[in-house]
Amino acid sequence: MKKFYISIITLIIISCNSSGNSTINTLIEDGDLDGLKKRKKEYVDTMNTMQVELNKINDGIAFLDENEKLTIVTKYEIKEKIFNSYIEAQANLKTRKNVLILPEFQGTLEQIFVSEGQKVKKGQLLAEINDSGLKEQVDQLIIQANFAKENFERTERLWNNSIGSEIQFLKSKSDFESSQKMVEQMKDRLAKTKIYAPFEGEIDEIISNQGSNLIPGVSQILRLVNLDEIYAEASVSEKYIANIDQGN
Repeated sequence: MKKFYISIITLIIISCNSSGNSTINTLIEDGDLDGLKKRKKEYVDTMNTMQVELNKINDGIAFLDENEKLTIVTKYEIKEKIFNSYIEAQANLKTRKNVLILPEFQGTLEQIFVSEGQKVKKGQLLAEINDSGLKEQVDQLIIQANFAKENFERTERLWNNSIGSEIQFLKSKSDFESSQKMVEQMKDRLAKTKIYAPFEGEIDEIISNQGSNLIPGVSQILRLVNLDEIYAEASVSEKYIANIDQGN
């Protein structure tokens, strides 16, 4: 029945077109734009009216025809539940205890006491730089400091007994304090020739070889890492920043 009614409508439209072709051609040749628009409106109104009638016919067929195919309807129960949304981001694993050991003393790398992959403890001796005779200078300064100390103590005893001048007392005191400071300074420099582990970890890489000439703060001796605590660092699009909270 549907095909029959559709065919009738098609025939009506075709017949309308064939009967009006000459008139339409005439309107085009005459350049009658208003006439063409009027004819278009008539056709559109006719088609709309027939479409409404066709819908009524189809509804009637569906209601009266027992063999009419019906659309299958499926029942689905919607349940409320939590929906978790995720995004993927590429990250790098890092540790805050990952340092390059640099020298604080200029000289030749005399000896390395560890090897790559070796686990070390905090304060363990890792390497030693040639002190270029600094130890002998420290020993000489200690001798001078001891002499200055004895001289100051003797002058102090005399001064307490009102013997000697104030200038001698002050000079001996100044010499003693200066010698003590010089010894401490030289000891600090000598201590920088020995490199110790700043924390417990593993020797990841030995960069400088024995005999290398080291420049303070520039030359890289070795890398020490500790992987007990690591974190992931990733770049996330700005549109997700507002949805990220501590603890996610």
